[in-house]
Amino acid sequence: MSAPQAAPGERLETLLRWLAADLGASPGPCPSNAVIAERVGLASYNQATNLLTRAQNAGLIAFETARQHQQRVVRVLPAGLDMVRRRTAPPPPPAPRFADWLATARPGDRYTYFTGHLAEARGLPLQKRGVEMRLALAQAAAADKAASDGLVLLTTQRLPDGQCAYLAIRRRRGA
Repeated sequence: MSAPQAAPGERLETLLRWLAADLGASPGPCPSNAVIAERVGLASYNQATNLLTRAQNAGLIAFETARQHQQRVVRVLPAGLDMVRRRTAPPPPPAPRFADWLATARPGDRYTYFTGHLAEARGLPLQKRGVEMRLALAQAAAADKAASDGLVLLTTQRLPDGQCAYLAIRRRRGA
């Protein structure tokens, strides 16, 4: 039974995550195209060959030949390991500051949960989001959830420097 088809953008990442988990930065035996097709969710061996070639051409993996067995050996290069680390970074912790405020806020209390341009920040690629930005976006996600639960009203206020302050205003309980 074959694995479900993966989306094209996910196949290379899936291959790299798998190889990096098995090998790290050390060279090791390259799995057969049949095994790669099964593990990554490809329909054919040719697609596995094409995927390996794409990863090699992008400088993410390198092939060597083991002299004793003439077996194909693969090594995940630093760029491939970096790609895996960026994609598998743990999500930021839940927004404790917003949660703490929400637990003690009275109706009408205001909390600035984000300053800047939220739509632009949400559109940034993951690799361009630093820890501080990820935490700020977690605050915004917590505020969105509280608004959808009817606990707060969300609004914005234009600041003199052109930025926006995103505010959560505590609603009355049961309102």
